[in-house]
Amino acid sequence: MGSRGKMLLFLIFLLMAFLLMGCGSDVTNPEEVVSDFWEKYQAGDYDELDAFFAEGVDSERILEEVGLVEEEDMGAEVAQALKDKMDLQTEDHEIDGEEALVFAVYDMPDFEYFFSQLFMKGLEVSFSMALAGASDEEIQEKMNELMLEILEDIPIEKIDKDIKLIREGDDWKLTGNPFPEMDLDDFEAEL
Repeated sequence: MGSRGKMLLFLIFLLMAFLLMGCGSDVTNPEEVVSDFWEKYQAGDYDELDAFFAEGVDSERILEEVGLVEEEDMGAEVAQALKDKMDLQTEDHEIDGEEALVFAVYDMPDFEYFFSQLFMKGLEVSFSMALAGASDEEIQEKMNELMLEILEDIPIEKIDKDIKLIREGDDWKLTGNPFPEMDLDDFEAEL
């Protein structure tokens, strides 16, 4: 085979290699989608979270359920301290056609502990401050200080969560609430 033949063979091989690379999937990895969602949440990019949900999912309701809409009420410093205690790690995923399941583990503050401490200490503080004539703003500021104090030493729980996604075009989209359920049944029973 002459040098022209070798060059032609090389060019054909190169062309096939490029074509095969083009045949690869552009579909995102479902674990990457969950991780990207978490990064946006942690960064406070709440306006961008809606894009992670599948068509027809009531993402506004889900985000309200986890308190993102009311975050301003607790104070930015408390909200950040709470988020700083939270983490998510994806462990693996399974794909079954157009559906995927991402196996994740959350590190979450023990909310039962948080609310029980807040209830016990906060009730006394807010009641005594109200009787002393403190304004609503002063009471809220003191409650924020109390929440920060509780968060300093709060126990952290590991919570497994299977996060469901579906494929829409080349993207994986969340089909429901990706956050772990908060089990406050024991706390509610004590009240």
